[in-house]
Amino acid sequence: MPRTLFQAALLLVAALSAGCSPSEKATAKPGVPLTVTLSALNEAAPGEVIRLRAVIETRVNAEHLTLRIEPPQGFSFLDGTAQWQGSLSAGATRTLEVELVVPETSRHTVIATGTLRFQGGRFSARDSYTVGPAATTKSPAGGVEIRRRDGVVEYGAE
Repeated sequence: MPRTLFQAALLLVAALSAGCSPSEKATAKPGVPLTVTLSALNEAAPGEVIRLRAVIETRVNAEHLTLRIEPPQGFSFLDGTAQWQGSLSAGATRTLEVELVVPETSRHTVIATGTLRFQGGRFSARDSYTVGPAATTKSPAGGVEIRRRDGVVEYGAE
């Protein structure tokens, strides 16, 4: 019992010295530095043209960002910009739009991925949009992940 009490006291001292209460320390969640959304600007049947828009928004000043729209095999690229690389200020957005011909066969998922590179790792966010002969639908919310090259931190959410 004394050892547990000592450990609890150390935790309390560490939390208070960090400038917050122990309950704040326990409930703090990491912020997501960027988001990516992918949406269709029109509906399209197989063989028709679909216009897709990808938007990346950063919540931090980011110098090394990329945004890509990645259609799977079978799509014909007609027009637009499918990749961008650059920097954005906190709160800023960058938008890409592409026109693709929807394939005649089965359903396909187009993915938009945004990546922020920083010293020691990278953070990626993605979203997807599924198109096909049966219907064109928005996929559930995409995932986010953070990885550091040294393997110390790995965070993900679906």
